[in-house]
Amino acid sequence: MTWSKQAIDAVQPIYHQIMQHPFIVQLADGSLTQTRFNHYLEQDTLYLAEYRSILATIGAKCYNSSHQKQFLHFAMATIEAEQIVHQYFLKKSTSLTYQIMPATALYTGYLYQQLTTQPLAVAVASILPCFYLYQQVGEALQQQQLASNHPYHAWISAYASETFKQDVITVVNIADQLAADSMPDIQAQMTKAFITAAKMEWLFWDGAWQLESWPI
Repeated sequence: MTWSKQAIDAVQPIYHQIMQHPFIVQLADGSLTQTRFNHYLEQDTLYLAEYRSILATIGAKCYNSSHQKQFLHFAMATIEAEQIVHQYFLKKSTSLTYQIMPATALYTGYLYQQLTTQPLAVAVASILPCFYLYQQVGEALQQQQLASNHPYHAWISAYASETFKQDVITVVNIADQLAADSMPDIQAQMTKAFITAAKMEWLFWDGAWQLESWPI
């Protein structure tokens, strides 16, 4: 069994909880309020800015030239994702006005911690849930045969696209190659990082649902 297969199996309970979260349920049926969706998008914009930097740094650390190119491609793709968000959803706002909320700060901080203190393979494992879980959510929602006038059709379609699916397959394969070259203790750390980051994905959705703010 590949590392990714056992790691993905380990996060299935988290994935199911994400799919049952009221934010995702209402995103699927189109009843999610614009206020909650905008809160999510604003935090996602802040997250993607940090995620892009993390992906680029991972690329710089890769010893395989093909892996380097792939991670630089992923980093550039996040710029396109940010542009799409502002073109279609946040037309009148700017990221300069956004305040990072606890879930976003926790998640990006954790990814930076893995990047700076752990082996490359573990850092790659930590960024993988953002790829894998978003593709799974997008595909699951797309299969519900959304109406063309669904308010969040464009967002869902982006993460259900064949292009994004191929990117997910690529990063999963890279993680498996790194795992195959790693000792069992590093593989265990990879799995732990993957599971922890998957939990933070749930926290990110929940923060948007709760319209999370700093309590002090």
